[in-house]
Amino acid sequence: MRLFSFLFLLIIPLISFSQVQTKDYIDWLSLEKAQEYSKKYNKNMLIYFYRSNCEFCEKMKIETLNDKNIINLINNNFFPVMLNGRTKDTLVFNDRVFGNQQPINHGSTFRHDLFFDLVRAVNGQYYWPSTVIISNNYETLMSIPGFQPKRNYTKLLKENK
Repeated sequence: MRLFSFLFLLIIPLISFSQVQTKDYIDWLSLEKAQEYSKKYNKNMLIYFYRSNCEFCEKMKIETLNDKNIINLINNNFFPVMLNGRTKDTLVFNDRVFGNQQPINHGSTFRHDLFFDLVRAVNGQYYWPSTVIISNNYETLMSIPGFQPKRNYTKLLKENK
């Protein structure tokens, strides 16, 4: 009986700790923390740029970024940041200060200077939302324009983890 009790007490913690802890949400970080962790842990950053009242941004959040496989892929392989690409906030990235000097009446081209610096235009156009994958040395590894369905987004993320 003692042996059984001993084995039981030994095995239960092993079973508990061996199970991988997964979250049902993306663990979004501030831009500052993502940069700090990326350098410290040698892992890429993922920056998701969205804008308010953007149909495709909301669709991507609901259909793609809520998928459990994508959540796990992002949380385990990147330091993720979600930024409003039209914010008026001043942001510091790679020791450079980025602002938003554009007037609000600029309409659909109104965007933050960090968005403009990191996101690659496709045929001269910028798309919402946009995802940028950046190395711990601040190299842009990939710029993913527009809404991406789960299958395509998963493939692109796996190529750059």
